[in-house]
Amino acid sequence: MNHTIDTKRNVALLDDIGKRLSDIENELYATIGGELAKNNPGRDPGKCNVIFGHFTRDFLMPCNAHGLLSRAALAGDGIIEWVIAIEKEMGNQFHKGALFHDTAIAHFLCGNVDKYEYLLAMAAEEDV
Repeated sequence: MNHTIDTKRNVALLDDIGKRLSDIENELYATIGGELAKNNPGRDPGKCNVIFGHFTRDFLMPCNAHGLLSRAALAGDGIIEWVIAIEKEMGNQFHKGALFHDTAIAHFLCGNVDKYEYLLAMAAEEDV
């Protein structure tokens, strides 16, 4: 039996998957940003954990279920950078412990132990 790989088809499918993942990530940014603006939780860990929990519930866990942990780890990094930028823009700080912790878990599961340890230290620092 002769099998050939349809590279153009595969590239098109991967492009579609990438676009759909980006759409989900953009929705995640909008949800988190909207809730931060609406609720202005400041450094309240409980309120921030609920808001940043969208990353875990709505992206990290589904990515884990579908073998896309590396995408979740990168998305977590992006959300962290974005939230830090929002803090500077708003002149406010949020308790990012859960966000650091859950992004650390994603990195650990991908085998990136250095980033895992760094983010765990950042999560602990949020409580100080």
